[in-house]
Amino acid sequence: DSDDDLSEEQKMEILKENEGSSSTLESFKQDRWTAPPPRQGLCIANTTLSVLRLFGRYSHLMKLLHPIADQILMGLKQLYEYYLFSVTKLFSCDLPDSEAPQISSNLSNYFASIRSELIFESHVVFELDEHGKETRKEISRGIVSLPNMSPIIDLNGREGQYALNERIVAVESCVYLAGQISELIPYLRPHVSNPDFMDQSYTRPLSLVKEIRWPVYYAVILKLLNTDQIISLMSKVSWELKEVRSQHSEYVDIL
Repeated sequence: DSDDDLSEEQKMEILKENEGSSSTLESFKQDRWTAPPPRQGLCIANTTLSVLRLFGRYSHLMKLLHPIADQILMGLKQLYEYYLFSVTKLFSCDLPDSEAPQISSNLSNYFASIRSELIFESHVVFELDEHGKETRKEISRGIVSLPNMSPIIDLNGREGQYALNERIVAVESCVYLAGQISELIPYLRPHVSNPDFMDQSYTRPLSLVKEIRWPVYYAVILKLLNTDQIISLMSKVSWELKEVRSQHSEYVDIL
């Protein structure tokens, strides 16, 4: 039927029915489920959590044991330094020796001092006694052994992108740990005999932590890009062109 054949009452009923269905549709749209926003959180290593727990535990002991608070503070500093040293050495061990000079001198000197102070090493020397007889003497230094990589981490496996995920978690955990220690230091200053010396002792370790990203991540980049093959192909390219080629070189395809 056309609208002209409907009475006014029928038209009003149709309008009311349409209004009801549209309101129901709108309410259905409003009640429709929406996905929650993505969660953003930290992804840090379990070792980092253990170190943080130790810092919290021993910072409390510093408040209770004032006579040895300085020794506790230095012990915590050595713990942090050993952790930083371990992460950098283990996850950058595949960095070619040719790239080692690119590491900042500050970071290299810092790790050299950690190795001489903390890492247990022994060597044999020969000395002459009072009678002129040569004697063998073993000299040891350091307090902890060199760290070892877990066998489940494969730095050379291409399927796992040369342990890129593990490297990121390890390095960024160190950066996060340094930030937490920086916030803790002001609360420890009242419990040590020389707060200025404490600030000097922690300034260098905390300021250098971001520099460990370069050797760790660069070792992965070299493998992912296969720079040896690319450089070899680039060396074969004739750069003295008499005319512009329509096709680019082979190394461009690999890049």
